[in-house]
Amino acid sequence: AHGGRDSEGAFLFPDDTTPDPSHRVRVKAILDRLAKLPARTHKLLILDASQPQHYADLGLLHNDFAEALDLLDADIAAVPNLVVI
Repeated sequence: AHGGRDSEGAFLFPDDTTPDPSHRVRVKAILDRLAKLPARTHKLLILDASQPQHYADLGLLHNDFAEALDLLDADIAAVPNLVVI
């Protein structure tokens, strides 16, 4: 998947994505789902997202995906037993 950032934060473009923002997979939503798992459960999230400089066809003119991930550090730390690579 390709990673991107918009006004709502970091997201992933699914392979079959369209310009419709509702098709974006929000990283925050993934973290929220992982947070609902039992605290004792070990969790591993691997983000192997390419980061195109831009993706004009999908409305991404400048890509700050990595910076947007940095802004989620507190959310990541709040999920017990979560490792993000």
